Amino acid sequence: LAISDRVAVMNHGKIEQAGPPREIYKHPESIFVATFVGRTNLLRGVVQNKDGCVLTDFGSFCRVDRLGLPNGTEVIVAVRPDGFAPCPEEDAELRGPILSTTYAGAHFEAKVGIPSAHGGVRNLLVHLPPSRSYEVGEALSFRLVPEFASVVRNACSTLGFSSPLAQSPAASVMVDDEEAPTATASQ
Repeated sequence: LAISDRVAVMNHGKIEQAGPPREIYKHPESIFVATFVGRTNLLRGVVQNKDGCVLTDFGSFCRVDRLGLPNGTEVIVAVRPDGFAPCPEEDAELRGPILSTTYAGAHFEAKVGIPSAHGGVRNLLVHLPPSRSYEVGEALSFRLVPEFASVVRNACSTLGFSSPLAQSPAASVMVDDEEAPTATASQ
């Protein structure tokens, strides 16, 4: 991606998406592209009829690129690990303990356990600034950075989601290391 001005991502000999690297990274058109081009969190949700919001199991995220989809549409939102910013507790949309960290030079990659609206805990992959160290068990508060969150086109029909999701009060996280591993590009 670093040396290209245009990229095509292929799956079984068919082009899944073609475009500038930034567009492919930030606005994947399929789950395959979202998980092949870097690490990502996939959140299952429902489009709400206000201010570009998508209701997920963690609450409502607004200003997400939702592709003009109508209210009640089942969606998958791809959120890159860069799409979560640490913030003061009072400004936080998400809170949870750090489960593990890996120092990666430009950032720490942390697995954070977030309580879901329907009970249980889901793991999100988050990039944290390297300006300090982080401890396992440390409570983390953060907010979503909308420019790193995008609805993945055709994801729900690809995964075979049923219509009851649109009637539920919230949706659940699709990818964590318990249900399905966070994908990385195979080189």
